[in-house]
Amino acid sequence: MLTMLFVVRWKRGELPKNRGELFGFFTDSLLKREGLAAWDAEGKQLLAGLANLAWRMQTDRIAADQSEDGQIGLHA
Repeated sequence: MLTMLFVVRWKRGELPKNRGELFGFFTDSLLKREGLAAWDAEGKQLLAGLANLAWRMQTDRIAADQSEDGQIGLHA
């Protein structure tokens, strides 16, 4: 996570206002670095799969972490 924050801040000069934008920029940077950022059918399918995975991870985490009082996230 720290690496992601550093890379995005270094390349953009500022951090995004939300986690989705942060993750998107970091993912784009990694795909470009690895030569996988092509916008052909295979590249679009890869990005769609990553988006679905990220969405599923987020919604599953929220469902698993929600307490009886409706709070989401880390609890003391």
